[in-house]
Amino acid sequence: MKLGHFCVWVVTLPLAITLVAQSPTIETSGWKPYKNANYNFVVKYPVQWSTYEGITKNGARMTPRNTKQFRLRPEIGVGGSVGQPSETDEKRSQNIEEDFQVGLSALKEYGNARNLTVLSKTSTTVQGLPAIESTIRYEDSSTGHIWFYKQILVHADSDSTSYHLSLRCSPDDVSVLIPVFDALRKTFRIRGPPA
Repeated sequence: MKLGHFCVWVVTLPLAITLVAQSPTIETSGWKPYKNANYNFVVKYPVQWSTYEGITKNGARMTPRNTKQFRLRPEIGVGGSVGQPSETDEKRSQNIEEDFQVGLSALKEYGNARNLTVLSKTSTTVQGLPAIESTIRYEDSSTGHIWFYKQILVHADSDSTSYHLSLRCSPDDVSVLIPVFDALRKTFRIRGPPA
């Protein structure tokens, strides 16, 4: 993983100083591809990281091989899922907002998340598809660890498929890992409808 230049500009205004930082540029040409046949997407990840694809083969977890530089073992997740029926109208699939709320509930119920705070949530697009980008902070009730969680949730309206990319790490490691996650996000491509 090669880092590009990191630039900081300081602009002095009357009675105030404003800092504007540019994120480091990460070169991804030497990264390895992960291809998912079930949901027909591809993403590249750093060669120093390993992947684990679950039994369902709907996605993968990516973790750095050397975790000594991190406070807690970070994880990047990528995957897809079939749209679920809406709780308010079973004749239609969940919209992206409903899917986001279900994800929060699952994080609380299955991820042992307590004191969960949504720090940011914005609507965006990925490959022209509607997406929600969010950052969350929560405490793992089983360990007491505080986690930073960034997620990009993408909806393919035509077939109600959902795709997600996520980063889970210690808040202490965010500045190192967000540029990696952002570079990985730029390599994410949905190649067609799910198999």
